[in-house]
Amino acid sequence: MLIERYLKALASKTGLTERGFYPVLAKHVVEGLLGYPEGCYRIEPKRHAGVPDLELLTDDGAAWIVGEVKLDDQLLLDPHRRRAVWEEQLRGYVRPETVYALLASPRVLCVLDVSGELQAGVHIEDDSLTDLRTNHTHDL
Repeated sequence: MLIERYLKALASKTGLTERGFYPVLAKHVVEGLLGYPEGCYRIEPKRHAGVPDLELLTDDGAAWIVGEVKLDDQLLLDPHRRRAVWEEQLRGYVRPETVYALLASPRVLCVLDVSGELQAGVHIEDDSLTDLRTNHTHDL
């Protein structure tokens, strides 16, 4: 299962850094779970102000989803802290062609609309997934 491979890849990373998380996120989430082939997304490994960590691209190269990557799952699990990340960083990446924004941490993925409202989210635990909108838990 894709999620189990993702969790195994995470577990193999000791002393995980944000830059070290990018390849795991790219291979297992962007390519594996979302089905994006290499070349249809960009991950920014260098710290440039005003540049999203992740962009999912349309066929013509426009970033229809912009993303911010964090290492602290709690930043994304807590609605107030998640909103602060939106206000302080992610919202600044939204452009006219942007449809959604993505917040990603090792165990949390959140899809926001362009006003910063949570549209979908999941907390990935060792044996279950929790829907952040409904709080329903599903076994893996």
